[in-house]
Amino acid sequence: MFIEIPPDILQSIATNSDRMPKLYYHPRKVAREFFWLRLRTLHHLIEKHVKNRTRCLDFGCGSGVFLPTLSTLFTAVNGIDIEMLEAPKIIDHYHLANVDLITADINQINLEKRFDAIIAADVLEHFNRIEHPVSQIFNWLKEDGLLFTSLPTENIFTKLTRIAGKYEKP
Repeated sequence: MFIEIPPDILQSIATNSDRMPKLYYHPRKVAREFFWLRLRTLHHLIEKHVKNRTRCLDFGCGSGVFLPTLSTLFTAVNGIDIEMLEAPKIIDHYHLANVDLITADINQINLEKRFDAIIAADVLEHFNRIEHPVSQIFNWLKEDGLLFTSLPTENIFTKLTRIAGKYEKP
């Protein structure tokens, strides 16, 4: 089940952090829908392709907006990011007992866990050099595990949406 967190909840827990883009709770529905579409697509792909759903890692989970959805798909979910201000609030709000957070720099941590799926949604582009995070990701994936990733959708529509919403890209 895909869980789109209502805008009023996201706005109430939003901080000054750039980990939760304002487009997730933008007052214009079309802007929100477009932004949530990436996660809806990832959800669909996970449902279709991941057979074993024991462990999942949300790599660079940021604000944690995808954690409620992932918690419905997997027995255990870990979220990792260098900073997480909103994610614990989302976990509390949705009572996500199967989600654990790891606040750490990817360059300074070695997880012993192996995951059936790793989600890296809009995160890899934030690394100047992606060799280490990609290497870590593949070390953490089970042999038959799957990596799901998305990249920023830079096009004329997103640029106009940011201008209309007075949103500056982090």
